[in-house]
Amino acid sequence: MQCKEETEEMETQRKNVHAETLHADETPPLKDFEQKNERADHLQEPAKDDSNGEAPIWEHIGELRQRLLKCVAAVVVCFACLMYVGPQRIMDLVTAPVKKEGVQFIYLGLADVLYVQMKVVFLCAVILASPLLLWQLWAFVRPALYPEEKKLALGWTFLSLFLFVLGVTFGYVAVFSSALSFFVYVGADTALP
Repeated sequence: MQCKEETEEMETQRKNVHAETLHADETPPLKDFEQKNERADHLQEPAKDDSNGEAPIWEHIGELRQRLLKCVAAVVVCFACLMYVGPQRIMDLVTAPVKKEGVQFIYLGLADVLYVQMKVVFLCAVILASPLLLWQLWAFVRPALYPEEKKLALGWTFLSLFLFVLGVTFGYVAVFSSALSFFVYVGADTALP
């Protein structure tokens, strides 16, 4: 009998504790369920902006997409301009050191002339558009840097642009002609240049 009374007393205590927790929360179970669903919906939607100024991943991907499209557009515009100027003028400029060495080009296929001209014009378009390509890269990375890193990187940007132009010029004037002379010398016994 005493065991039955203790069980009833424990049951009433449990009900009281449950009632106290309901009053403490002041949210009925249905309201609590709706709040959990709102939290789940919030997790599915991308956030607009965090409190510390960081953008969510989808904004970064969208910005990267825009910048890549601008880069592609810059290369296409440079390619179209160079094609308008004339691929033969560009080929004459690029092949001038080769022709000085007395080497003549031989095309083995019908469309090889067109393919080679298109490749050379495309590479020249990428070189011509490279300042804009590098600027788009800088504009994408810049928001993630601290102010002192931005100042440091800005100095390196101008230096790297100068060194890029210097490297392209050096490659065309010195390396290209030296490499051409070497390959003509090495293959002179085996094949006709």
